[in-house]
Amino acid sequence: MTNHTFTIGGDMPVNRMGFGAMRITGPGIWGPPADKAGALNVLKTCVNLGVNFIDTADAYGPEVSENLIAEALYPYPEGLVIATKVVLPVRAPQPLDAKADPEYIENARKAVSNG
Repeated sequence: MTNHTFTIGGDMPVNRMGFGAMRITGPGIWGPPADKAGALNVLKTCVNLGVNFIDTADAYGPEVSENLIAEALYPYPEGLVIATKVVLPVRAPQPLDAKADPEYIENARKAVSNG
Protein backbone atom coordinates (compact mmCIF):
# COMPACT_ATOMS: atom_id res chain seq x y z
CA MET A 1 0.00 0.00 0.00
CA THR A 2 1.31 3.45 -0.93
CA ASN A 3 1.77 6.05 1.76
CA HIS A 4 -0.12 9.17 0.65
CA THR A 5 1.74 11.55 2.96
CA PHE A 6 5.30 12.28 3.95
CA THR A 7 6.92 14.55 6.51
CA ILE A 8 9.07 17.58 5.74
CA GLY A 9 11.63 18.62 8.33
CA GLY A 10 10.48 15.95 10.73
CA ASP A 11 7.28 17.74 11.77
CA MET A 12 5.31 18.94 8.72
CA PRO A 13 3.13 16.20 7.20
CA VAL A 14 2.09 16.91 3.61
CA ASN A 15 0.11 15.00 1.03
CA ARG A 16 2.11 13.52 -1.83
CA MET A 17 0.01 15.47 -4.32
CA GLY A 18 1.11 19.10 -4.08
CA PHE A 19 0.73 22.13 -6.31
CA GLY A 20 3.55 23.83 -8.22
CA ALA A 21 2.57 27.49 -8.54
CA MET A 22 4.99 28.48 -11.32
CA ARG A 23 2.33 28.48 -14.04
CA ILE A 24 -0.22 30.75 -12.34
CA THR A 25 1.78 33.74 -13.57
CA GLY A 26 1.85 35.36 -16.99
CA PRO A 27 3.41 34.06 -20.22
CA GLY A 28 6.99 32.87 -19.83
CA ILE A 29 6.52 32.87 -16.05
CA TRP A 30 6.55 36.66 -16.22
CA GLY A 31 4.04 39.21 -14.99
CA PRO A 32 0.47 38.68 -13.85
CA PRO A 33 -1.78 35.98 -15.30
CA ALA A 34 -4.18 36.91 -18.09
CA ASP A 35 -7.00 35.49 -15.95
CA LYS A 36 -6.32 36.53 -12.35
CA ALA A 37 -9.71 35.30 -11.12
CA GLY A 38 -9.01 31.92 -12.70
CA ALA A 39 -5.59 31.71 -11.03
CA LEU A 40 -7.10 32.53 -7.64
CA ASN A 41 -9.79 29.90 -8.22
CA VAL A 42 -7.17 27.25 -9.09
CA LEU A 43 -5.39 27.91 -5.79
CA LYS A 44 -8.61 27.74 -3.75
CA THR A 45 -9.74 24.60 -5.56
CA CYS A 46 -6.42 22.83 -4.95
CA VAL A 47 -6.67 23.41 -1.21
CA ASN A 48 -10.38 22.47 -1.19
CA LEU A 49 -9.45 19.17 -2.88
CA GLY A 50 -6.90 18.34 -0.18
CA VAL A 51 -3.64 19.79 -1.47
CA ASN A 52 -1.70 20.99 1.57
CA PHE A 53 1.68 21.69 -0.02
CA ILE A 54 2.29 24.55 -2.46
CA ASP A 55 5.66 25.10 -4.08
CA THR A 56 6.48 28.62 -5.27
CA ALA A 57 9.34 31.08 -5.71
CA ASP A 58 9.50 34.85 -5.50
CA ALA A 59 10.96 34.90 -9.03
CA TYR A 60 7.69 33.58 -10.51
CA GLY A 61 6.27 36.76 -11.91
CA PRO A 62 8.52 37.99 -10.14
CA GLU A 63 6.60 37.97 -6.85
CA VAL A 64 3.30 37.36 -8.65
CA SER A 65 2.88 33.73 -7.62
CA GLU A 66 3.43 34.39 -3.92
CA ASN A 67 1.10 37.41 -3.95
CA LEU A 68 -1.65 35.37 -5.63
CA ILE A 69 -1.24 32.62 -3.04
CA ALA A 70 -1.59 35.14 -0.22
CA GLU A 71 -4.62 36.78 -1.85
CA ALA A 72 -6.39 33.49 -2.49
CA LEU A 73 -5.63 31.63 0.71
CA TYR A 74 -4.84 34.02 3.58
CA PRO A 75 -5.63 33.42 6.39
CA TYR A 76 -3.98 30.13 5.62
CA PRO A 77 -5.77 26.95 6.68
CA GLU A 78 -4.14 24.90 9.39
CA GLY A 79 -1.70 22.40 7.96
CA LEU A 80 -1.04 24.25 4.69
CA VAL A 81 2.68 24.34 3.85
CA ILE A 82 3.92 26.94 1.38
CA ALA A 83 7.50 26.36 0.30
CA THR A 84 9.32 29.16 -1.46
CA LYS A 85 12.78 29.21 -2.92
CA VAL A 86 15.26 31.45 -4.65
CA VAL A 87 15.32 30.82 -8.41
CA LEU A 88 15.33 32.77 -11.64
CA PRO A 89 12.59 32.51 -14.30
CA VAL A 90 13.61 30.54 -17.34
CA ARG A 91 12.56 33.13 -19.91
CA ALA A 92 12.59 36.49 -18.16
CA PRO A 93 12.47 39.42 -20.58
CA GLN A 94 15.41 41.02 -18.79
CA PRO A 95 18.29 39.74 -16.64
CA LEU A 96 17.51 39.36 -12.94
CA ASP A 97 19.86 39.48 -10.01
CA ALA A 98 19.66 36.44 -7.77
CA LYS A 99 18.71 37.40 -4.23
CA ALA A 100 19.52 34.73 -1.68
CA ASP A 101 20.98 36.48 1.34
CA PRO A 102 19.39 35.57 4.70
CA GLU A 103 17.85 39.03 5.22
CA TYR A 104 16.11 38.96 1.82
CA ILE A 105 14.76 35.45 2.40
CA GLU A 106 13.46 36.35 5.88
CA ASN A 107 11.74 39.48 4.52
CA ALA A 108 10.12 37.39 1.77
CA ARG A 109 8.93 34.86 4.37
CA LYS A 110 7.41 37.65 6.45
CA ALA A 111 5.67 39.12 3.41
CA VAL A 112 4.06 35.77 2.54
CA SER A 113 3.03 35.07 6.14
CA ASN A 114 1.81 38.64 6.66
CA GLY A 115 4.22 39.16 9.52
